[in-house]
Amino acid sequence: MEGFAAPFFVASALLALAGGAKLARPEPAMGALRSVGLPSSRLVAQVLGTGEVLVGSVALIVGGAPVAWLVAASYLGFAGFVVVALRKGGAVASCGCFGTDDSPPTTVHLVLNLLAAMTASGAAVAGLGGIPDVIGDQPAFGLPFVGFVVLGTWFAYLALSVLPTLIPAEPSR
Repeated sequence: MEGFAAPFFVASALLALAGGAKLARPEPAMGALRSVGLPSSRLVAQVLGTGEVLVGSVALIVGGAPVAWLVAASYLGFAGFVVVALRKGGAVASCGCFGTDDSPPTTVHLVLNLLAAMTASGAAVAGLGGIPDVIGDQPAFGLPFVGFVVLGTWFAYLALSVLPTLIPAEPSR
């Protein structure tokens, strides 16, 4: 159970942050959805963002198998989107993840989405609770654990939002 805790909370926090970004700035998500032929209105982007905020937040606070399965399903959906976007080639300028226009979907997105889905699935099978349940078993009042989750979330955010702007575009298929 404990082995899935930190990565699961990183995935959950990242999900909530991405949802918040879509609520604050839905246009990149709208463009990403439109580019792969999915419904792409402001309302659709904001509903997706609201769902991400709710699922990610509940996973962090309450945890439990049902919400962990929702986190896993979210990341599998993102992975599917990335596969479609990568097959389209250069047509998708942004994945729309974090409300920015310059983060094209890459293989890094696909791998991290699949890892997050696997981690959430493991947390669901283990019946992992929320952060309040987990930090009770941690040293130093759970502060190092929470710090690790925050740092891991930051690194995952950078891998999804900054790294794609630094690596060359993937060739069209």
